[in-house]
Amino acid sequence: PSEYVKGGEITLNISPTAVHKLQMGNERVEFSARFGGVARQISVPVASVYALYARESGHGMTFDVEPPKPGVQAQAEGEPGAPPAALPAPSAPGGPTRPGGGKPRLRRVK
Repeated sequence: PSEYVKGGEITLNISPTAVHKLQMGNERVEFSARFGGVARQISVPVASVYALYARESGHGMTFDVEPPKPGVQAQAEGEPGAPPAALPAPSAPGGPTRPGGGKPRLRRVK
């Protein structure tokens, strides 16, 4: 979904509670998920994945990424006329950072 791409990158939560029909192969990662309440089928070339990490701990791994080949992009299927989405999960030098930035906070709700 191109509306979630920031700086040519997108972070995708592929936890079991966030996606359905997750298939991780040698060439592609495919799953269906909801973005803004709209169900979409996502297909990501493995060669475009920058990093995998656990949001809870921040631990993970980064991969060497080659410049994208012409015509190799992720596609959100079922969106007529929609442009292909960018794929890779962002990573900062020294490892992945916590999405959303900042320190976690608790707020009292009455």
